[in-house]
Amino acid sequence: MMTEEESILDRDLDKIVATSDPIAVVFELNEEMMWRVGRIRYVLTYAFWAGILVTLLTIIFMVWVALTDYDLAVVILGLLVIFASVIASGYARREKPFLDEYRVLASAVARAKNWQPNPAIPQGSNVLDRYLKYLAQSDDRFGYYFENRPKYLRRDFRVKRKTGEEIRFDAVLEGSSYPWDPVVEDVRVLVRTVPIATVADVMSMKEDSEYALRGLRWLRFVFKPGPARIVLVQTEREVLEEGVVEAANEHWVHYKRGLGGDEVDWSSPIELVAESESGTYNFGSIYFG
Repeated sequence: MMTEEESILDRDLDKIVATSDPIAVVFELNEEMMWRVGRIRYVLTYAFWAGILVTLLTIIFMVWVALTDYDLAVVILGLLVIFASVIASGYARREKPFLDEYRVLASAVARAKNWQPNPAIPQGSNVLDRYLKYLAQSDDRFGYYFENRPKYLRRDFRVKRKTGEEIRFDAVLEGSSYPWDPVVEDVRVLVRTVPIATVADVMSMKEDSEYALRGLRWLRFVFKPGPARIVLVQTEREVLEEGVVEAANEHWVHYKRGLGGDEVDWSSPIELVAESESGTYNFGSIYFG
């Protein structure tokens, strides 16, 4: 028969073993939180609106008691309920942004868990087709729209500035699940191919993407736009220049994105990708958010 100490050790053995690999612990806790976050958000939302409702009903009740025959104890009890409800609503309101941000970060961690630094290049007729297939395999959001909503992917996409100058991207996807499948996260993807990436290409991609993202807001009055992945694919050389990589990591693209029903300032790096002769991708920078 097991002693109490042996029973505890047996029950927690998996956790004890997991702590020998800190990265594995992070992923395990992340998966646990992602599984619970929907219910937690529901509880907080309920607490917020229930708190407001209880507060209003209590105020109405106290006014009614005051205008009729009232008891001091009832008034004190009502004041306590109002106080407790206001605090509960305030807590719920303050915690919701944290959970919304945690959900975004947790999703990024989940994608990073399965990411490979030098993945195999899929079959395709050209560099762009091959990269889009890879993106569909590695990003669950893009993969969903790529397979189920192909019309959202537009090739040779052009945007005109007010000056008449034309901005061109090889491919643009503006994925929105609203209102038919709200489970899938929205995402925007802008891809441009260049023969050999230069610092000037990076700076041009940053400026053009920021301008284009201000217009890529489908049904902007109904929902807030999703995160963006901005990708520069080098087609004629497998090595990415160090100065170009530094420029991409230092000059992020700034835009607005939705977060928990609000629109917030957000940033994404320009992702640099090149095909190597060994049949794998080389990355200068990568974004999981």
